[in-house]
Amino acid sequence: MSSIAIRHLARQLRQAQRQQARAQAAQLQAEQELAELRARSQAAAGQASALLHTMSTAILAENQDRVVTLLNQRLCDLFGLRGAPETYLGRPTANLLEQGGTGPRDTAAFQHLNQQLIRQQQRAAGTLLHLRNGSVVQQDYLPVVQDGRTVLHVWSYEDVTLRHHAQQRVQELSRLAEQSPQPIIRFGPAGEAQYANPAAAPVLEALARPEAADTLCLLRREMAQALQRGTPGTLEQRLGDEFYLWTVAPLSLPEGANVYLTNLTERRRTEAELLRNQLFTTR
Repeated sequence: MSSIAIRHLARQLRQAQRQQARAQAAQLQAEQELAELRARSQAAAGQASALLHTMSTAILAENQDRVVTLLNQRLCDLFGLRGAPETYLGRPTANLLEQGGTGPRDTAAFQHLNQQLIRQQQRAAGTLLHLRNGSVVQQDYLPVVQDGRTVLHVWSYEDVTLRHHAQQRVQELSRLAEQSPQPIIRFGPAGEAQYANPAAAPVLEALARPEAADTLCLLRREMAQALQRGTPGTLEQRLGDEFYLWTVAPLSLPEGANVYLTNLTERRRTEAELLRNQLFTTR
């Protein structure tokens, strides 16, 4: 073999060695990047898992085959599931929540509703569920649809028992106010009437008359003082032909005050009549 051929082979060998070194370096870099990516993915998964299990909202996710893919501790607590969240992964969701110790009170209605939501393939929020332990839960549904198929069902649940009972109480009080024979008016902080029950309609009409300007001014002054004190105040004041006890109950400053009126007209007339009788008998 000539010296030229040997040099040519040597040059090819050096090129092959350099290419091999570059390939090894690229492989090493790729392996390092892959390891870093796996580490970041594991850290992100760990953070997501920790976040999921500390959320106050209960989460349940299922795939297109209605198999559990995600479930957190809050869901177990809310529906009385005794196992750890990871024990339910890969299991069918059929009757899962219904079998919990505090599952839905009306199982058939719960299943029928959710089947309708799944068929509609539309997001639904604010559905209220009553559980067997008396709690009230709000259910939200989010379907992930691809090519006309729902590939992921995401259900979230939040305990709204206190809020629900508070709303019921407000509704009951509203009905009581509407049915009350005594006038009830809510005034804003500037003294404008924002609400009045049916019994208060004549009072508002009387306050709008020019001759009631002094009474309205006195009432607004009493409301301002009650808001400043933060405690209720009362005054007895005539309005037209009627005489009222005005009870001013302050709310927060942006909300104003409620004014409850008690008609004292008959009592005043009775007191005046008794006074006249006493004066007559002493003559």
